[in-house]
Amino acid sequence: MPTGSNGAKDANFGNTVAFRRRVIARERLKGFLMAPWSFTLPPFEEKLAAAVDQVGAACAHGAR
Repeated sequence: MPTGSNGAKDANFGNTVAFRRRVIARERLKGFLMAPWSFTLPPFEEKLAAAVDQVGAACAHGAR
């Protein structure tokens, strides 16, 4: 399952989704996984929320 993160670059997840949708046959692509690599503690909530927003945007811009 293709996996992306917003740890180093915010565009990583959306770029991963767009690329993998082009190169993996639809019947073989079962989904995507976001791995934000942040602690689940209050100081990191903004980065984790951004990861959720990025997944939603990637799904909305190319849902199959």
